[in-house]
Amino acid sequence: MRRSSSIVASNAIELGFASIKKILYATDLSESSVAGMQYAIELARGTGARLTVAHVIDHANFVLLSGTAAAYLEASRIKLVESVKRRLNELIMRDKPPDVEIEPLLLEGKPYEQVLRISEGRAMDIIVLNLQSKKMLDRAFLGSTAERVVRLAHVPVLSVPAALVSNP
Repeated sequence: MRRSSSIVASNAIELGFASIKKILYATDLSESSVAGMQYAIELARGTGARLTVAHVIDHANFVLLSGTAAAYLEASRIKLVESVKRRLNELIMRDKPPDVEIEPLLLEGKPYEQVLRISEGRAMDIIVLNLQSKKMLDRAFLGSTAERVVRLAHVPVLSVPAALVSNP
C-alpha cells in the first residue's frame, strides 16, 4: 500500500499552512463578546492579520405604519445606531493592543446575511463569532446567526462558546 505524502512520520495529517491575513469578528455586543474579542485579538496578533470587528443592527422590528410613525422610527433608528456605535468602539478600545490593527464596522440588515456579505466581499480568511446559549425552541423557530454563518460561510468559522464568559 502506497503512503500519501500528506502523512508525516508521526501519522498526523499534514494540512499545510493556512495564511490568515484578514479576520472578521462578528459580535452581538453581549457579555460574551469580551471573550470572543480576546480570541479574535490573539488570533490577529499571532498571525499578523488585520481584524475587522463588525456588529449588525437588525431592523426587523422597525415596521413603518404611517408618515408620523416613519419619522419617529427614523429618529429612534438614528439614536440606536449612535448608541450601538459607541458600544462597539468601547468593546474595541477595552482590549485593543497597540500591535493589532482593528477596524470597526457597523452594518444594518439581517445579521447572518451581512456577516456573509462582508466575509465574501472583503475576502476574509476566517470568521470569529460567539455562540449564544439559546433554548432549543428558539433555535428551532428562529435559527441562529451563528448556525447560519457556520453552514453558509465559504471560509472557516471559529466559534467561541458562551460558557467562556463565566469560565475564562
